[in-house]
Amino acid sequence: MRVNSIRFFSLLVVSLLLPFLVQAEGEHGHVRLSAIDDEMTHGAAIEILRKVYHRVGYTVDIELLPAKRSLEQANLGNTDGDVARIAGTENSFPNLRPIPTPILTFKGVAFTKIKGERIDAWNDLAGYSVGIIRGIRYSEAGTRGLNRYFVKDMAQLFKVLNNGRVQFVVAGASAGGWFVKENHADSGIHRAGGALHEAPLYHFIHKKNAHLVSQLDETIKKMEESGELEAIFSGFFE
Repeated sequence: MRVNSIRFFSLLVVSLLLPFLVQAEGEHGHVRLSAIDDEMTHGAAIEILRKVYHRVGYTVDIELLPAKRSLEQANLGNTDGDVARIAGTENSFPNLRPIPTPILTFKGVAFTKIKGERIDAWNDLAGYSVGIIRGIRYSEAGTRGLNRYFVKDMAQLFKVLNNGRVQFVVAGASAGGWFVKENHADSGIHRAGGALHEAPLYHFIHKKNAHLVSQLDETIKKMEESGELEAIFSGFFE
């Protein structure tokens, strides 16, 4: 009788605690990241980060937002971090913490419908109308003082270029090239020159998740050294 009573009591305790244990495990193993909607560089970064977080025991949900709002929501702690941004983002968004090892390197280039015009530096765009996505920090900085037109996402960016609202737009070389191929193949839109900006992109997490920095960084380093990061990024645009 005593054995049965102990067994019953043990089962009762486990049954009462199980919902809380499961909930705690789920909360510990899940993050929600903000990312730029309709932006393929962030699309590739999402694929990379799903693998990174999986290897440290976390699942990932993505909240797709306009570029500036994506950062704002991460900085406020409404999401657990932003997928990928340039170095120094934490200076303007002080609640964000960068993971030291970059997850990818990207090139920002100009696209146009004008034939024979080459753009290899930001000042080559002087005298032209230029479309950029609001909240993309490198293109906002590079086009400061120019005749620029802001849009909310990649689809609008190439729409205003195609319909003649602007003469040039600035976008990631891989992401922009893929978008033109998929959506404007016969439009005459093409890349207009070399890289205006080339830089690594870093994953940023909210300070409340600072305990994850070392784990994430170690995992990203291993994936970079093995060539896996580059393979995921290149494969995403094939």
